[in-house]
Amino acid sequence: INDNITFNGTIGLDFNKRNREWVWTNASGLTLADDADIFISTTNAANANTSTFDQTIDILSSGGFFQFNFGLYDQVYVNITGRQEVGSTFTGSQFFPSADVAWQFTQLGALKDNAILSFGKLRVAYGQVGVQPGTAYATRD
Repeated sequence: INDNITFNGTIGLDFNKRNREWVWTNASGLTLADDADIFISTTNAANANTSTFDQTIDILSSGGFFQFNFGLYDQVYVNITGRQEVGSTFTGSQFFPSADVAWQFTQLGALKDNAILSFGKLRVAYGQVGVQPGTAYATRD
């Protein structure tokens, strides 16, 4: 912005789709045969003892995010971020903000070029985070 105030920002969107599909067969009461195919096929089990399952899981999410960074006089820094998240595993949308302020106190005139402490910074930060829930809308045939 000028020699004493700096600004950097990022704004964006992302979209994510994850798809998982499982197919498996469960068989019991197998009869052993003398041929080599007994471990490759479930045909040596009675139909009443065989069950096949398939499951498909689709997880969708999308979000918008921003990050703004301000610098003041090369010693005070303010960072603000946020993310608005919408996903198929939860209802509605969630907002996750964060902010921090840092002061590089060794830039002060009395501490600059100090032989004992070459760099010092104090930082205060706050943020909210979330973990997307598991598979709320799994389908099973």
